[in-house]
Amino acid sequence: MSPHGMKMPLCTAAHTALLIDVDKGVRPCCAYEGNHMPGSQSVASLGDVTLSEILGGLVWSGVRDQLARREVPPACLHCIEREKRVGSSQRLAMLNRQSPNWHKVITYLELNSSNLCNLQCRHCSPTFSSRWAKHAQRRGDTHAKVVFPDGELILRNLQSVDLQHLDYVAIKGGEPMLNSDVLVLLRHLDSIGVFKNITLHLVTNGTVINPAILDLMRRARSCQICLSIDGVGPVQTYIRHGGSEIEQIEEAIAVYAAMPNVQLSRNTSVMAYNIFRLDAIDDWWSGLATRFPGNYCG
Repeated sequence: MSPHGMKMPLCTAAHTALLIDVDKGVRPCCAYEGNHMPGSQSVASLGDVTLSEILGGLVWSGVRDQLARREVPPACLHCIEREKRVGSSQRLAMLNRQSPNWHKVITYLELNSSNLCNLQCRHCSPTFSSRWAKHAQRRGDTHAKVVFPDGELILRNLQSVDLQHLDYVAIKGGEPMLNSDVLVLLRHLDSIGVFKNITLHLVTNGTVINPAILDLMRRARSCQICLSIDGVGPVQTYIRHGGSEIEQIEEAIAVYAAMPNVQLSRNTSVMAYNIFRLDAIDDWWSGLATRFPGNYCG
């Protein structure tokens, strides 16, 4: 039983969370329908129906009711299978959050509404990088496209739902600092008076800072900045093509580290290009706290 005397559902995602994909599809979480890629089955897409209609619709409420009965909806089978196989899953991540307001509609929001990015990383794709999308278009891929922000669409839909209990916002990409929808979201949360209650998790390549977004970040309860770093020196610039020099990233780190509400972490994708240089990344990361004092994780 939950602290509220309510029977805990198999997963709280459909009760408390929503994700807006690069393709503007809306899902309870990144594991819904098998994987985290936009193009996986969404419940519906913004522009076709409103966010409030999606959350109140038959599909979403059906998933929520199944989970409340501790049944596995077909779109959640992959998540459960992964959990059995490796011992971790999005379901467990949601349950571990245990927001006290999980039963009061939305407490978790993830926004990945554009693939605009200034880099063309070797392990990325047109889905998450506009530079890769343009490259694919030149090679004749008619499905690849640059997905531009649509602040009016995002704001209109955010205004249609109750976000008063929101306490966690995840922003991924593309590159969030180039996505004007991010600024629209943060300004809206600030305007309704909930931004001070929010933990903001932002995944960035660290090569660019948007001053307007940075100013709002300072008002959040806390910020978790996750930097995507796959090497140091030539390894980094080879993998993360397009101007990803460590010296430039360190300029952003210096700014973030000086913010009292920021915790810095890193994400490294292990691949053939860097597997024999992972120690160099660890050494570089462990030395940052001395050079740029702040709150580091890992």
